[in-house]
Amino acid sequence: MPETLLKAAVPTRLFETGIKQAIENAATFGVTGVQVDVRSELTADEFGESARRQLTNLLGDFGLKIAAAEFPLKRKFMDEYGLDERIAVLTAAIEFAAVMKAPVLSFPIWGLPTADHDEDQNEYRLAVELLADLARLGDHFGVLLAPMPVGNEALRLGRILAEVDTGPTGVYLDPAAVAVSGDKLRTVVSELHDRIAQVRIRDAVRDMDGRVLEVPVGRGEVDWSETIAVLQEASFDGWYIADRSEGSEKLGDVSRALSFLHNVAFGS
Repeated sequence: MPETLLKAAVPTRLFETGIKQAIENAATFGVTGVQVDVRSELTADEFGESARRQLTNLLGDFGLKIAAAEFPLKRKFMDEYGLDERIAVLTAAIEFAAVMKAPVLSFPIWGLPTADHDEDQNEYRLAVELLADLARLGDHFGVLLAPMPVGNEALRLGRILAEVDTGPTGVYLDPAAVAVSGDKLRTVVSELHDRIAQVRIRDAVRDMDGRVLEVPVGRGEVDWSETIAVLQEASFDGWYIADRSEGSEKLGDVSRALSFLHNVAFGS
């Protein structure tokens, strides 16, 4: 497909190949960046200095750069079970992201507490403290911490990050999650504003039983014309990362999503 004029990237994990082949494949999608998984795809133990140098050269050969690193979580960020270990691996992920020269580290975050009820106050303060520690480390290493809120957590995450003053923080915005949660995208973008670090390009619907189903971009509940317009009004200039976690044609859907996004943004 032709190169998009937007800052667009794709996750290399979608190709289900080794990282080198994934980079070659990503270059055919007309993007200028890739998102790498630093939990299972690239690890510090398996990716030494020589391998990193080869990867940098390969990216340059294909006109690509690492747009971001992602670290999938298997449990809620605040889950008491394994909390110390979770923070430890995120700490290591920030350090490795810096080594890989990834400007952003994202991870999914859900089940966040609020400050609305007295019984949640301690957990809320702990969430601020933990994210502040990670933000401080990210600032030290030059990596922006940008959690991706799952479900209707975007505004809640924004309020927590507003209290983090140890280093810059961002949000990996998922418009599909906002749409199916019932929140208004304009409200979410207005509140998060310049904290939005990158945007996930996917779509979803909520069926009659209340289940959230991922669908090809343009066939779900996201109003992409409004989304692009609102982000442009907010002067967003980060990466649009086309992703797909469900479906039998993930790569085809991602390619079509990039074309769809380009058409919406530029009308051609």
